[in-house]
Amino acid sequence: FGHQFRVQADSSIRLPRGLAKECYANATAHALTRDDLYYAEGYGIHPSFPLPFEHAWLVDSTGTVIDPTWNDAADHLYFGIAFKRDFLAAMFKRSRGVCGLLSNWTLMRKYYGTSELFKAGIVPITQFSGLAKAVFEPA
Repeated sequence: FGHQFRVQADSSIRLPRGLAKECYANATAHALTRDDLYYAEGYGIHPSFPLPFEHAWLVDSTGTVIDPTWNDAADHLYFGIAFKRDFLAAMFKRSRGVCGLLSNWTLMRKYYGTSELFKAGIVPITQFSGLAKAVFEPA
């Protein structure tokens, strides 16, 4: 599962910037209140420091990253999974307000422990008009 999302310069200015080091909460807050954005989680990588960081961000209908946490989003690479709002909302409720999906592996295993259940919560790559295909998707 997962794919690289594209970044455009200044796409993150579309939203107010959230608190630093609170990417899961920042992305969740916007994704639960807006119809035009999807919550995404995976890894963010800055080219000058090529160590992947677990990270959460938003994507629009074209698959373009909108990062409500990092100031220099255009300089980063983003690889991850976009989730449906109902999946995010259900996980948020089950976690009693703790943000983060992939980072909360105990909760994920408890409620979405099979690939079929997990796939049901993912936004298909074909839904993003600007992305060609998944970089890696198991059969």
